[in-house]
Amino acid sequence: MKHTDMIKILSILSAAYPSFKLDEITIDLWCRKFEQYEYDTVARSVDRYIDTPAEFAPSIGKLKNLVAGNSLHEIHPLALVVRLNSYISRHGGKREEEILPGLPEHVKTIVRKIGWHNLCRWPEEKVEKYFLALYSDTVKTQGLAEYHRPQLMGGQNEF
Repeated sequence: MKHTDMIKILSILSAAYPSFKLDEITIDLWCRKFEQYEYDTVARSVDRYIDTPAEFAPSIGKLKNLVAGNSLHEIHPLALVVRLNSYISRHGGKREEEILPGLPEHVKTIVRKIGWHNLCRWPEEKVEKYFLALYSDTVKTQGLAEYHRPQLMGGQNEF
């Protein structure tokens, strides 16, 4: 990201959180830490964060987590379903009513098509196979942009 783009983002954070003060050291630090990120991705994460009831601006680490996709709505759907399968296998399948409402709509649709019971029993490879078979159709019918390359996130979050 360009230096000028990071200044725009920091200005937005400063406007939303008056206690977030900008000085040369702060700007330089944030620019260095986000130089490999795309402006649009960081800007979307900042907008999403501002919409939360948080009282303070995010730390660099918090914003990097948001940008990296550690919120459920940013994680690639395949990674989310695989992570869900892993979670279910560790904690049992009796928590559908707790977990399903928090998933993005297109992921809920795929989970319903696969079936909660199947997610509870199938190995990860089978879940991936069925997910990929259903994903394109679900994206088309719901009018969503398709992710180009599934990237698994490595099981960092639990539900």
